[in-house]
Amino acid sequence: MVIRTLIDENMVNNESLCFHTARQDIKMYVGDELRIEYLTKDTRYIGKYTSPAYVFCDLKPGDAGKYLTVEAMTDSTFSGVFYPVTMGSRMAIWYTLARELGLEITVAFLTLLLGFLSTVVCFFVGIFQHRKLTLMYLGCAITLVAVWLVANIQVR
Repeated sequence: MVIRTLIDENMVNNESLCFHTARQDIKMYVGDELRIEYLTKDTRYIGKYTSPAYVFCDLKPGDAGKYLTVEAMTDSTFSGVFYPVTMGSRMAIWYTLARELGLEITVAFLTLLLGFLSTVVCFFVGIFQHRKLTLMYLGCAITLVAVWLVANIQVR
């Protein structure tokens, strides 16, 4: 899928565009210049699709009047899926992402911390009391779930 739009003066003043990919390889051109390329086929060890990510395209003052072309390529069911594009300074975009995804990030890291702490505490209590605490298995399971949550955070 290819999307093409003309860059006007208002877009250049805002400095950056942020695209959220959906298991797609993305290439962004400003005029004829390849500005950004996001694909993971050479670095992924498992899976056959590029993992979702936020991709930034910085605009320069000389870009006004040129075409911005976004190419998205995939064999998955996400073909042609585009999320809303965020426009602004990088700091404003990161602030918006933190506001939208902050709860997800906080829950993932708190779950990781609690799972790890419960596992460690149960381990040492088991050593001092010379018995096995079954709560330690729950702590290990929570830690594994938390690792999955952290790995699945959209702003990784």
